[in-house]
Amino acid sequence: MICTTLALLLLQGAPPPVYAIASTTSDSRLPQDTICRDEELFRRDYNDSWPRVMVTQQTWMSFLGDMDSDGLFDFPAGIDAVALAAPDSTTTPTLMDLWFSSDQDFLGFQDGDILHLSPMGGVEVIYSEADLYNLLQPTSGAIDIDALHFMENKVVRLSLANNLTGTILGDLQDGDILDWTPEANIITVVATEADVQAWVNHATGGTAAIGDVKALSMLPNSMVMAFTVQAPTAIDASVFSNENGGSLIPGWEENDWSFQQSSELDALCFVPATLGQPLVLSTDVAYVQPGAPIQLRMHHATPGAPLQGMVGTTFSIRSQFLGQAGISVVNPYQGFSRTWPARNQPPLIADSSGSASYDAMLPNLPPGATSLTLWCQAADPTGQGWSTPIVLRLE
Repeated sequence: MICTTLALLLLQGAPPPVYAIASTTSDSRLPQDTICRDEELFRRDYNDSWPRVMVTQQTWMSFLGDMDSDGLFDFPAGIDAVALAAPDSTTTPTLMDLWFSSDQDFLGFQDGDILHLSPMGGVEVIYSEADLYNLLQPTSGAIDIDALHFMENKVVRLSLANNLTGTILGDLQDGDILDWTPEANIITVVATEADVQAWVNHATGGTAAIGDVKALSMLPNSMVMAFTVQAPTAIDASVFSNENGGSLIPGWEENDWSFQQSSELDALCFVPATLGQPLVLSTDVAYVQPGAPIQLRMHHATPGAPLQGMVGTTFSIRSQFLGQAGISVVNPYQGFSRTWPARNQPPLIADSSGSASYDAMLPNLPPGATSLTLWCQAADPTGQGWSTPIVLRLE
């Protein structure tokens, strides 16, 4: 019944009731997010006026920390693909359930690795580039995952950024779509670049070359495959499906994303409503002087919601007080921690746009210390729960 209803909606030109997480090939702009970096993820709700950033550069930095010990917090080199692990699971997903692949190698991770945020902090490899390379055995061409979706039965649907020659499947093009079962060491071709080209031609009535498959997903509760392509530029943020010989998905075309500049989708994942829009916390800079003033800014809150927050020196992922971000990271029982606003200060209320700011003074360094790392989170205790976290270094 659900699949029938979805098919009828598509045929009638009505947008299907879906939510998506995505990223762009280069930095972009959204109506309420003046910069959306290529390593950031944003969420689109078809009922909302526009997409909103949900995983910021500062969020990545709070999880990764300074992994290479160069004195700077780290973040991925762009997000090339994103997928939700176990998309049909009945459990509420968190940020750690998002699988991703990066645009480039970074911090020892390869652009063909499938990664996720570790519950202990940092990043973990789920499936490695080497696993895929050893299975395909190409005679030339580099493995670089360009699109990704996690299917049922632990099947990974993907497309690659580069042509490969001499693989066990023959020569592969960067527009081919593959199904990989890592546990069984099996890989098959689901659709060729020629198939994808034909779907786009049918949807648009044109014949311009698609270039590359940039993103993959499946419409929820259906077997309809969704994808984006590299070219032509006028449709490189439009979402297509393979249904009815190829079609544009109503409500998910280029103009529906409300980008404020020309933008190309680089990753896309349709998600359930349970992975909602989190409250987003941000600051101007991550490196600050001890004892200096700082402004903490909150975005995408529920208008009128009372907001509060916590800052502390100990990163520890906890399962209490689940909200749209799904986690809390500040451990109030270890090291230094404080809540804000202070009890003698007025309440912090989100304005009509869902924004608020809080001005505070940073602590001084403890005696003998040369630096101090602080993790911060805001919260809406009445609904959205914890925000995405940020990290600061005082030095």
